[in-house]
Amino acid sequence: QHWPSLERLDLRGNGFSDISESQADQFITTIKQCPKEKSIGMKTLLLGSASLSPAAALVFAGALPYLTRLTHLEIDGPAIGDDAMAAVLRSLSLHDMVHVDVRSCGLSASSLPVIADCLQHWPSLKKLYLIDNDFSDISENQAEQF
Repeated sequence: QHWPSLERLDLRGNGFSDISESQADQFITTIKQCPKEKSIGMKTLLLGSASLSPAAALVFAGALPYLTRLTHLEIDGPAIGDDAMAAVLRSLSLHDMVHVDVRSCGLSASSLPVIADCLQHWPSLKKLYLIDNDFSDISENQAEQF
């Protein structure tokens, strides 16, 4: 089953903070098994209020390149942090993203170069939500580059 008609997957409010490595591997394996010519039609993935841990965010980052039609992503979790979110954002660099919501992800100014790089790959981007992240540690140089 490759769900070619699935356009929207809403997992908001589900606790993924305790996702196990075997569950993560099973999820990614299922997504990877989908033949490219029968790509999953998912355009929207909603993971808001899913209590994602950094490990869970990395699981989803590993699956995102296989969701070739994805244009909308909502993900949050105060524990995700810069490194895991950088992996998520980099995994979307080949997608033509329209809406990216990474509010409340525990991001700091060190995430800004990755975000800036992604913006170059998303010409259709209409909405980017970065609220409730702490960019107070931004340097003057980082601000100029962003």
